[in-house]
Amino acid sequence: MPLLTILGMPPKTSQEDLVNLTKRIQAAVEKVPILGIRADAVSVFYQPDLQKEGLGEELIARIDGLFIKPERTAEVIAELRAAIQDCMLTYACKSVPQCTYVETFVASMVKPEDCTVNRLRTEFCPKCQGRGGWGSDTPCDACGGTGRKSGK
Repeated sequence: MPLLTILGMPPKTSQEDLVNLTKRIQAAVEKVPILGIRADAVSVFYQPDLQKEGLGEELIARIDGLFIKPERTAEVIAELRAAIQDCMLTYACKSVPQCTYVETFVASMVKPEDCTVNRLRTEFCPKCQGRGGWGSDTPCDACGGTGRKSGK
């Protein structure tokens, strides 16, 4: 699912502001109905910058990893960009007074079959305490153990 990287965020931005902006962006993506993307499937990261001077003057939202699908036409992608851009503009006007430029763009789209997702278990192998690919019917990848044990 989509990965958004926000560039240019001032280094002293509060965690509360970042969490609130993330939630607004995730909700905005979910509100583009043809995409069929749930808010919790949208990853938002704030990339730190080595150069501190000028941060906050430009805010850029880069969208990567959006799956290529027939219904995701240029118009739908433009709607997605506009929804995210609106979140970024609202945030910049309210919280980043030095900001004079906001940009949102789709950097890459991928075929669903070119994406691999692995979810880590929240349970631990009772034999080695690892979270490998094990379960009640499959042995742990690391040690061959089976069974379930909550927590570590």
